[in-house]
Amino acid sequence: MKSKTLQKLKIVAKAEEKELENKLRRITASINDLSESINMWKGHLVRVDDELRRILATGAPGGQVQLLFRHKDSLKVSISRLEENISQLNKDFDNLARELSEKKNRTKYIDGELEKNIKAELRRKQDREERDITELWHKAG
Repeated sequence: MKSKTLQKLKIVAKAEEKELENKLRRITASINDLSESINMWKGHLVRVDDELRRILATGAPGGQVQLLFRHKDSLKVSISRLEENISQLNKDFDNLARELSEKKNRTKYIDGELEKNIKAELRRKQDREERDITELWHKAG
């Protein structure tokens, strides 16, 4: 492959690598944010449980108990959905990390090919210069 084509491929590969690295950073930030939300809602769930125990122990009206049970169930569903989101984000992260690794390997290959081409071009240039010098020397002699 020609050096210019390889250089263009390298530029594209580097840009794709940066884009993937940015996506990985955003996913990591999202996972952290969701983890914080889950912890917050789990804490709230514990407080709701405490409140339910207190209300049941004191013999509060049934309507209030039902409301708290519904609230508790709703919290459990929300927490479960957040955990599913984290699970999906982890899968996405793994896939992007694999893709990034493949792109970096491709970039290394391109670098190797570029180096081979540059060395070959230098050898051809040196050979031409040697031929030119030899021809001049033979003409002069």
